[in-house]
Amino acid sequence: MGKNRYQKIPDEFDFALLEKIELAEIPYWFPMIKLPEGFNTIQAKKSHGFNYLHHFYTKRNLWILSGLKKYCEKKAHLLLFQSIVSTLCSRLVRYNMGKRGNGILPGTLYVSSLTAESNVCNLFAKKKQHFINALSLPYYNPVFTQSLNETGIPSNSIDYIFLDPPFGANLMYSELNFLWEAWLQVFTNNQPEAIVNKTQGKKLSDYRTLMVTCFREAFRILKPGRWMTIEFSNTQARIWNTLQTTLQEAGFIIANVSTLDKKQGSFKAVTTKTAVKQDLIISAYKPNGGLEERFKKAAGSEAGLWEFIRSHLKYLPLTKTKEGELEFIAEREPRILYDRAVAYFIGHGYPVPLSSQQFQAGLRAHFKERDGMIFQFEQIEEYEQKRKIAKNPPQMELFVSDERSTIDWLHHFLKKRPSTRQDIHPELTKLLGAGWKKYEIMVEL
Repeated sequence: MGKNRYQKIPDEFDFALLEKIELAEIPYWFPMIKLPEGFNTIQAKKSHGFNYLHHFYTKRNLWILSGLKKYCEKKAHLLLFQSIVSTLCSRLVRYNMGKRGNGILPGTLYVSSLTAESNVCNLFAKKKQHFINALSLPYYNPVFTQSLNETGIPSNSIDYIFLDPPFGANLMYSELNFLWEAWLQVFTNNQPEAIVNKTQGKKLSDYRTLMVTCFREAFRILKPGRWMTIEFSNTQARIWNTLQTTLQEAGFIIANVSTLDKKQGSFKAVTTKTAVKQDLIISAYKPNGGLEERFKKAAGSEAGLWEFIRSHLKYLPLTKTKEGELEFIAEREPRILYDRAVAYFIGHGYPVPLSSQQFQAGLRAHFKERDGMIFQFEQIEEYEQKRKIAKNPPQMELFVSDERSTIDWLHHFLKKRPSTRQDIHPELTKLLGAGWKKYEIMVEL
């Protein structure tokens, strides 16, 4: 009762009741579906012998859930039912003596050796109240559930897009959705699912093709001159490079790459030395109509090249500060500017009019350079003002373009501060891709 807890040693009545429940036949429908072959299901099959979906539930919880399913179908409350059935009432819930209480390990179908059985009725009542509170709000935002490869949204109509796309082979979404989809008897079409998955036969090249399709759709619906933010994390350099090239192939121009410290680390980030602690945030924009018109008139000439750089510099952050110190903005470095210009020219079907050396020489004539970064003439004064009040001027980082320069960068980084792989990886990843020599194999940390 209330907050009081009681303990009781099971007696003959309790054991008889448990046996009665186990032997009784559940009078309601529940999914008796064989688990699919997959990356996430193999652990439950091997360690616990879970071959069917209903194995993820205790007999009494399965009984109550199947009765609730019938009730929710009559009341059109399947969304409410779905909110508890997949994980909160399953054997995925781990017993935890800490303050955070019992919970699941997200992103997996991991079954702990010590599970905690949830009270289905209590959970259902709490979730029902949450839904009542949410639906009583005077406003709401429409939610659409559909694939990004074909949204049906009008072109040039969206002001801003935030994407948290699949991170290569990090999570197998359709496999993880299987628990609640089986109850609804509606399953994900995983053919266009943008992941790397051996079971589905999807390689990195397939992932790249699917991501390009999605980014092109995002480019189509975004208004010219507006932004898209992509949150991304992966320990493999080739996945990161694939993401950057697919963005540029779709027509976006990358303006900034920074790290996002979510404070609350995932299970892997906390327990695994090779997992990264921070996600990367990529800021990219769709060129405005003015640039497109001017570029077409220049027809891929040198004038078009400087027109692109002039427009691109307006989108780049003027300064970045960390703990009162100015940071070097890699996107303003000449080699990365050239890489962005090359991608833009090739994307529009034009040959690049200048070599890298000619480009860097021309930059000094058309723009201003400060601390190894390129600015428009009208940006210099504001930058100088912020530079005066900063503790120290930004220190230009060593740039990576091949394996040798990557090793030099790593030595330089570790001399400044001893760091773990988890700390180093996001910083290195920001530099990979742009400026990398095209004939060099992308290296892993």
